Amino acid sequence: MERQTITIETPIAKRQVVLKEWITGREFESLNEPILKHYKVSTKGNFDDSELSGSLISEMNRQALLVWIQSVDGSTENILDTVLDMRKEDYQFVVDKINELSKKK
Repeated sequence: MERQTITIETPIAKRQVVLKEWITGREFESLNEPILKHYKVSTKGNFDDSELSGSLISEMNRQALLVWIQSVDGSTENILDTVLDMRKEDYQFVVDKINELSKKK
């Protein structure tokens, strides 16, 4: 299936980041995997969040980068490391655009 993409250019380093314009249901579900693997559900249906790790938000952010980004400067290799190694301003620009796309209806 051919998927629509958008290309953004980071403001500082001028990196070309290709983002998926939309994600599949499977990809959407994978965004919740980091948090779901930390929760334990009791037989009464209650969630036990007493052991949630502080790194959970970081895991969720990284999963979003992996799901939404198709390539950086034409490369599909090491996308996560490439984006995490960007200057903070460029990294935040990419994250903000992903957040914008994820809220799109």
